[in-house]
Amino acid sequence: MEADAYFYWMIALSLLMSFAIGSNETDALATTYSNGALTLTQSLIFGAIFEFIGAYLCSKQVSTTLSQEIIVGLDTMPVDTQ
Repeated sequence: MEADAYFYWMIALSLLMSFAIGSNETDALATTYSNGALTLTQSLIFGAIFEFIGAYLCSKQVSTTLSQEIIVGLDTMPVDTQ
């Protein structure tokens, strides 16, 4: 697979994953919609934008916490390369 095609597949999968994760976080969207502060379309657009930004900016901290504090010894585990 060509490097450009691989890059575009990763972008598409990342966007789909952030959409799937963000769809579970409906607390803020439901509150703003039910109070009439935003329309449903506006809520979904703002939710998609800010969920993506949050995932983009905080992903390094989450993976660092997982690998160093929660799953201790992850970097010393043997890797099976069969």
